[in-house]
Amino acid sequence: MTLLLARHGECTASGTYCGRTDAPLTENGRQQAAALAQALAPYPISACFTSPLLRARETAQIALKGRRVPLSVDDRLREVDFGAWEGLKYAEIERRWPQLVPTWLSDPSRIDIPEGEPFSALHNRVRAFLSEHVRSVSDDNVLIIAHGGPLAVVGLELHGRPASEFFNHVPRLGSLRPIDVPLRKVLPC
Repeated sequence: MTLLLARHGECTASGTYCGRTDAPLTENGRQQAAALAQALAPYPISACFTSPLLRARETAQIALKGRRVPLSVDDRLREVDFGAWEGLKYAEIERRWPQLVPTWLSDPSRIDIPEGEPFSALHNRVRAFLSEHVRSVSDDNVLIIAHGGPLAVVGLELHGRPASEFFNHVPRLGSLRPIDVPLRKVLPC
């Protein structure tokens, strides 16, 4: 099985902690989605799963234009709820919560974002998504178009890595990362 992990293109809220904000793609984001379509061209895709947030759905529509790929929206692929950090730039978060930032960057599972979603909740919902949906598509190529947080958790799960490596697995906007994995390694029985 090949999991094709794609992050949505740039949106009008990019540059801030944009979790639940339902921001549309910018013109640059639409161009990134069109480039993603080109990167996906060599891959036959049996299914595509995407976040319900507009920036991910728009990316999926552009990237799959002209292809007959079943598209399923799954709420478990939405970005983490950044709570009080939502809409803020990193510098503002660092200024207002200086005691949390070092731990956030070294191991996000060890802090709770004020008024936000715990890392364990993000991890559990992404893991449940993988177990339920990816198992059902056998050995085919599956495209997942989502956000930095959920895609990083997919990477951690696939490689059996700790949360302290979370930021090593966050993909760039508009990027594609194919990962060949045996199904039995990825998903618990």
